[in-house]
Amino acid sequence: MTRETLALFFLAVCSIALFERMNDETKPHGFETPIYSIVAYPRLFQDWKLFAPDPPKKQVAMVVDSQTGRGTRLDPLTGEPPLETLDPAKPDPRSHPVPLLAAYFTNISQPNRLIYVDEMRNYIQRIGDQRESGDKLVWFNVNWFEALIPAPQTGSSSPTEMAEIVPVRRITSRP
Repeated sequence: MTRETLALFFLAVCSIALFERMNDETKPHGFETPIYSIVAYPRLFQDWKLFAPDPPKKQVAMVVDSQTGRGTRLDPLTGEPPLETLDPAKPDPRSHPVPLLAAYFTNISQPNRLIYVDEMRNYIQRIGDQRESGDKLVWFNVNWFEALIPAPQTGSSSPTEMAEIVPVRRITSRP
């Protein structure tokens, strides 16, 4: 009998919490406080934002562009032509780098991480210096680009257009 009574009591508490829309953002006062405590302790009611607490609102990329002594433009980090756009219609594997490199790109783009930019500039210069004598890097630019991701359109079957790609700032360069 006790087990059934506890189950009925718990069902009543959950029903009241659901009816009152209790969640972590609104802590009730008065007679609802004990009910909230019963439901909040095991975290029974979670908002959907638990799975995506802060979805990205913009697509970002660090673009390294350089020119060699022979006039070839390339990304010295990959040895391929520079990533020019963030166009999702033309996926480029470099637009989704490995997680560690993506974290580095995001981290170094922040103004409070300027102490690391000099070493990145020196590293790119060392890569350029390892090339053949007539094909060393003449110049390079490291830019941070952003494009806003539009909110999903409900009831629309057409894909959403990406916003304009905006160069936010030049992280470093060397002539």
